Amino acid sequence: MEQKFEKSFIEKFGDFYSKMGNRALFSIGCILLGVVIELILTGVGIGGIIAVISVYNLLSFCEKEKTKYLKTVRVTLPNGKITPCAMFEQKAYAYAPLILAFFSIGYYVPYKTQYILVPNKEIKNIAPKTRVSPSFLTNGLLNFEIIPQSKYHAIISNPQIIANELNAQIAPRREAFLNEAKLFFETGLLEEIYYTDDLSICKVCDDETFALFHYESHSGVQCGMFFNKDYIEKIKEDPGFLLESYIGMDAPNMLFLTNEVLERLLRIQKENPDKKDALTNTESSEVLSRVNQNKKVLTKDIIEQTLNRSSSKPKKALGIILCLPALGAIELAIAGFATGLFVMGIICLPLGIWLWYIAIKKIRQGKKNKENAMRGQYKIVQATCISSTKEVREDEDGTTVFYTTKFSNGESQTLNYSLGVEGDTFYLVYLPESKKVNAIFNGIEYVPSADLLIEK
Repeated sequence: MEQKFEKSFIEKFGDFYSKMGNRALFSIGCILLGVVIELILTGVGIGGIIAVISVYNLLSFCEKEKTKYLKTVRVTLPNGKITPCAMFEQKAYAYAPLILAFFSIGYYVPYKTQYILVPNKEIKNIAPKTRVSPSFLTNGLLNFEIIPQSKYHAIISNPQIIANELNAQIAPRREAFLNEAKLFFETGLLEEIYYTDDLSICKVCDDETFALFHYESHSGVQCGMFFNKDYIEKIKEDPGFLLESYIGMDAPNMLFLTNEVLERLLRIQKENPDKKDALTNTESSEVLSRVNQNKKVLTKDIIEQTLNRSSSKPKKALGIILCLPALGAIELAIAGFATGLFVMGIICLPLGIWLWYIAIKKIRQGKKNKENAMRGQYKIVQATCISSTKEVREDEDGTTVFYTTKFSNGESQTLNYSLGVEGDTFYLVYLPESKKVNAIFNGIEYVPSADLLIEK
């Protein structure tokens, strides 16, 4: 019978305390408790200390984690294979910002300690209790399990207690990978050239790119990583160095087997028809048809809602805001004429009239845009992304990243997020008399409904 391991009260409290709202409620409760104790035990100071510490806890907006490698254990599976498992310890801290951090007990004492098991991975060249970056746990590439302290100690004492558990995971994880990557294999976009119980090496359709998967899936999407061809033979001989490599990576080049990636790789394949494994136009269309079934349908309702958010509500809100200084300027002008301050009146009156004119104009524009969106009075243009460039700008407030997307119809957009990549199909929506695009929909995410009139 499989042994069950429960979290201790301290571990459960750590989970509770990790949420900022719970942390605030707990701190407020402790502040009140400290006040009550101080009123009962006047002059002792215990209640005051509790209250002060709790105030700092209430202000604990900042958080940090410290992750340490503990050791690698080896487990003999029922089939006789020996597999390593790396163990880590992660402590979580919460403390007040800036200089107040040094007076926060949460800066020095962790509110939660948890243990992490990384199956089928080992550490050879990092000494136990060495602090490591936790980024390898957050990129989605690896399978790992956060385990209670009781299970950690049990594994350290007898690693064999997880043998059956690890063995039971092998076939389902491999099966899930093959199922989720099925279309990529069938279309020749991926070709598996090597695999084990824990990893798969695949060649991407351009014959020069390779990806590594550890059968890790999130919401039905397999997560992989592009890697250098030179490492293929080294991985085959001994993959034990991989976990240490992941720990040293800040931003691995990830590959997610989504429908969007499938469509883009099909496009690359179509642009290289000389490849022996390239699909025919008919086969490619059939696959894209299956992909389109999972896309959102671009309808008049979606366009109307988007136009209201982007071109109606902002203009009406700006108009309403401008009404306030307009009225204020007109009131000052009236007061100036009434009290003999003609200069103030002469300056404020035209300013107020101008602001009032702009405010009314914006409100009317917002109302008109809403009516046009409701009536379907807009133009939809199908265009292709001809370039997408990334720009990093630095100023006194920090670093900001901007993406400039240019379209085949001459339109250009610069935003703080990426709209898509070169070759993507877009549907650009223009309201009447609008000189710039009012709404943008990527064809990677949307397929237009049949009742939409689209200009190509």
